[in-house]
Amino acid sequence: MSAGPGSLFKGFTGCDLLSVYGTVNGNVTFSPSKPTSEPFTEILWTKQKDKVVEWEQAEQKDFPPFEKRVRLNTTSGELTVLNLRPSDEDEYKIESLPPVPGATRFFLHVLEPLPPPTLNCTSANGNITIRCSTLEHHNRHPQLITYSWDCSSEQCKNISIAEISFKIGTDLRQEVKCIVKNPLSRNASSIILAACVSSRAHSRHRLPLIAAPFAIIITCIVLYRNGTLKCGRETDRTNSS
Repeated sequence: MSAGPGSLFKGFTGCDLLSVYGTVNGNVTFSPSKPTSEPFTEILWTKQKDKVVEWEQAEQKDFPPFEKRVRLNTTSGELTVLNLRPSDEDEYKIESLPPVPGATRFFLHVLEPLPPPTLNCTSANGNITIRCSTLEHHNRHPQLITYSWDCSSEQCKNISIAEISFKIGTDLRQEVKCIVKNPLSRNASSIILAACVSSRAHSRHRLPLIAAPFAIIITCIVLYRNGTLKCGRETDRTNSS
């Protein structure tokens, strides 16, 4: 099996079904694993039960939606699909005279290039948590996406999940990068830890210090009005009498 630009051969998935990955708008080539010993007289490629391209008596016919999007090598039997679409994902099979030895069935996975992932972070209970995710419409094959992290802290080493946590006492100036990959593409996004700690959290720590003087003043006023506390000149006049 050979792979065209924007494609990757992954190997057998069972019962002589070869798995292949291609990129949206890219090309992929399916080829029998062994050449025939005699020239072909007929070749038919199908996607499930639908015809893709048929060649016989030296004439080739392409079928929709593959018209003008396929190239057939009548010597090797190779089929190249151009300008891949998500709807092209399926099982493909070659039938020929003479029959092709070896692998004749392939499963095509059509992947979209991964965009930069989205990073969301929260801070609670003394921890900063960062979650890395891809947009849903770019995530048709979540099982094929892998995650890794890059930063100056130990937490980023040997971690392969979509979420990572730090103590708030960690150096907040450091950059944390999430890298996402699938079999054909790679992308990354980064964030500074300080951006995950809200100014509101800092304000909560300052509130008791600001509120304390006001509480003392209010208490003094209440006690003064009740006659419990004598302040200023009135206290002096009482003492002089």
